[in-house]
Amino acid sequence: MRVTLHLYSHLRAMTGQRHMPLDMPEGATVGDALAALVERYPDTRPVVYYRGGGLGVRLVLNDQDAAPDQPLHDGDELALLPPVGGGLW
Repeated sequence: MRVTLHLYSHLRAMTGQRHMPLDMPEGATVGDALAALVERYPDTRPVVYYRGGGLGVRLVLNDQDAAPDQPLHDGDELALLPPVGGGLW
């Protein structure tokens, strides 16, 4: 099946891609797609995962919040959103 990753901020700069198609096996999960990204672009690991193993990005699958164990389907679109900082000062 084919899914599309939408990359923002550091991930876009690191991969040189805004939209990345990924061919994934049937039964693959959101976490499998993250692993495929990191395998293809090892330098993205510290952006995708914190040192302690937590996620460094917000996952949005087909415009809805997602979890790493969520299954993927053909045609899905997965956005990897960086943390947002800011506030009033």
